[in-house]
Amino acid sequence: MGGYKLFIRIDDHQRIIDGYADWQTEKHADDEILVCEDGPRQFHLYWTEPLLNEHMQYRYKWINGQRIERTQEELEAEWAVISIRKNWKTFRIINKIKRLMT
Repeated sequence: MGGYKLFIRIDDHQRIIDGYADWQTEKHADDEILVCEDGPRQFHLYWTEPLLNEHMQYRYKWINGQRIERTQEELEAEWAVISIRKNWKTFRIINKIKRLMT
């Protein structure tokens, strides 16, 4: 292909959180996973699907050396937690504003 090594990074939940070619960074981390030894110059030309969905959630996991799409149930459960956090944060901000106004 192009002679570039392509890497991914995963988080503690095995979600793929980043993808890039070797030329894009001089510092390589211990948590990098090599997915292609002879790839194109840009990672997105190798994996054309976006790593994030419309809610900015990571779409894929790395399980046993393979990219696996996360299930709708996983995404919905994660979204519920995110929504609760956002609502709680909004609630706290509103209460803080109310206290400042009194």
